[in-house]
Amino acid sequence: MRTLVAAPEPCLAPSPARGSPVAGPLHCVGLSVEGCVASAHGVWPRGYIRGMARKDISLSEEELATFLASGHTLQVATIDAHGYPHLAPMWYVVREGKIVFRSFTKSQKIVNLRRNPRLSVLLETGEAYTELRGAMIRGTATLVDDRAFVLEIYGELAAKYEMIGGRRVELDTDALETAFGRFADKNTVVIVEPEKIATWDHTKLEGAY
Repeated sequence: MRTLVAAPEPCLAPSPARGSPVAGPLHCVGLSVEGCVASAHGVWPRGYIRGMARKDISLSEEELATFLASGHTLQVATIDAHGYPHLAPMWYVVREGKIVFRSFTKSQKIVNLRRNPRLSVLLETGEAYTELRGAMIRGTATLVDDRAFVLEIYGELAAKYEMIGGRRVELDTDALETAFGRFADKNTVVIVEPEKIATWDHTKLEGAY
């Protein structure tokens, strides 16, 4: 079961003049009293919730699909033997709406996932606050060691990233075997099975905080 949630952020609406009938630590500017909600923490614009006091800035399912398809480097967090997060940047592809990546079977992340299949992955873009967009997916990993499937994923990665000769290439079966066949038996594919997704798109704030 997958749940889409918006990333919480506080509301910092400017305060009206002292003595306003809706005075409080946070205020409803330009709204009637009927357009506000009183609480122990002050008066809030109707539709805002304490602890998540901004309009919905989450990505729609269509926006999320586009965002994942166009992303570049995924941050992957697995759990090591001591219970600490182990973070690694990974290239990935999207298959049937799920994030898929490969790694050497003896790598720490695969060792971690064989012991505990839970993981989180993060994709984010933007430099300025108003440009920040991201998706964090929590779930479990399905591990696939099948050689043919590993080669398929290598092929999709080669078409997305500049892995061969500094360029993206579409490889036929023979070219795929030549380029990556020697690695296929030493790799494991990870399919991220999502359980909870949090997304944010600060461009939807339209310049507000």
